[in-house]
Amino acid sequence: MALMPAGCDGGLEAGGASEGKCAYVVKYEGRSYLDVRGRSTTDRKFTVGESLGTGLLPGCDESGGADGAEAPEKVTVYEVEGIAPAVAVAAGKTPAEAVLVAVQGADLAPLDAAS
Repeated sequence: MALMPAGCDGGLEAGGASEGKCAYVVKYEGRSYLDVRGRSTTDRKFTVGESLGTGLLPGCDESGGADGAEAPEKVTVYEVEGIAPAVAVAAGKTPAEAVLVAVQGADLAPLDAAS
């Protein structure tokens, strides 16, 4: 099963119709981590470390309320080499599928320097 985006971020389509968009959000240790893919023009390379435990992908309502929200999903959270878990972690079913996620406004300069 592929990881599904979570955390609703509704918007409007052309013509004013409601459009549901879900951001990839991971809840872990009382923090919300957001997917960092696309934050810069260069891909951030990162190394997945040891498992830290289980995080949660909150349910999302991509339909704009018509069909109800998806159920939350558990996901494994991994450390990211060179970055404190309070700043960024990797999340996925396996280390190979893990996605880099960071708290909003996190300084990912150490990863950029290593790329």
